[in-house]
Amino acid sequence: MEYGLIGARLGHSYSKIIHEMLCGYHYDLCPLPTEEEARAFLTKRQFKAINVTIPYKKAVLLFTGLFFRSKIKLH
Repeated sequence: MEYGLIGARLGHSYSKIIHEMLCGYHYDLCPLPTEEEARAFLTKRQFKAINVTIPYKKAVLLFTGLFFRSKIKLH
């Protein structure tokens, strides 16, 4: 996957349609039902860019090393 969306449930997402229509590149929806699957996906780094839905936003921030408790509040 080069570009796509990861999350626990993606059946409601219009991201694939929007990205492919407006940007002209292939965009994958990649449902990852568990946080362990999300971490495994991130560890492989087989993507150029991804969007992330809840509940994995915090996991991605921690994974990338950009999470600073004093600077970022997660809702």
